[in-house]
Amino acid sequence: MKSQPKTLLKTGLPIHWITELFKVFQARYFAKWTAPLEGIQDRAVQEWSNGLSGLTGEQLKQGIDKWDSDWPPTLSEFKTCCIGIKEDWKHSTAAYKVIDNSKALPILKAQKKVRDKSMDEIKKSLGLK
Repeated sequence: MKSQPKTLLKTGLPIHWITELFKVFQARYFAKWTAPLEGIQDRAVQEWSNGLSGLTGEQLKQGIDKWDSDWPPTLSEFKTCCIGIKEDWKHSTAAYKVIDNSKALPILKAQKKVRDKSMDEIKKSLGLK
């Protein structure tokens, strides 16, 4: 009889740790946390369990205490926060950055003559002049 090949199993953090972590994020972020997980919560718990494998309870607590953002973290952001590599715990991705749109496009000011002529045409077409 042939022996089955041995495979290494990746052991994640206890599921109840991740479930409690998710409850903290749900209490902090409401729909920002729960909406993206809708229908995949069990899978997300397993991914986070595996992704945070090797961290201690103290490191998880550090991550929870230090994460100070208006948005919940991604798995990699939270892990980085837990192990204390990054100084700025805010989101670094462009999707979460507030930008100043006032400089995105220049504000064009019509010349007075062009503006007045256009307004006259609009008024005439509406029967106001």
